[in-house]
Amino acid sequence: MGEVSRKGPGFDGLVRQHLAFLSNECGFTLPARAADNPAYLVWHREPLSYRIGLTRDLYVNATAQIKLSSVVLVADIPRLVFTAGFGPLNAVSVHAWAGRAMEKSVQSHAHYLRRLTPLLADPVTALPLMEKAAARRRPPPL
Repeated sequence: MGEVSRKGPGFDGLVRQHLAFLSNECGFTLPARAADNPAYLVWHREPLSYRIGLTRDLYVNATAQIKLSSVVLVADIPRLVFTAGFGPLNAVSVHAWAGRAMEKSVQSHAHYLRRLTPLLADPVTALPLMEKAAARRRPPPL
C-alpha cells in the first residue's frame, strides 16, 4: 500500500529518506512496519513513537504516541504543530495525490517532526502538549 508512484522512490522511500534524521540524529530505532497496519512505518524511542503512513485516499497520516504505564497517548502531528504554536492546523501538508504533492507532504512532516521531537522527548513538555492537543487515550499493549 505504501508505494504510489512507479517513478522515483515512492512513498516509503521518501519517508525513509526524509525521516532518516530520527534514527541518525535523535536516537530512534530504524523504521519498522507497524504490526497492526503494514502500510505504516514506525520509529521508536522509549516512551515516544512516531507512525507515518499513506491512507487509501492518498493522505499522509502521522501520529506521535507516548506510552505511559497505564495509557498510550496518541495525537496527530498537524494538531501537535498547531498546539505547539508552530503554525495553523493546515501548516503540515498532508496531500499525496501525485509525486510532487507526496514529496512536499513528507518534507513538511519531516520539518515539523524536527521541531516537535525536542518537546515530545522531554516529559516536562510532552505530557502537557499531548493533553492540550486532545490526545486520544488507548490502553497500553499487553
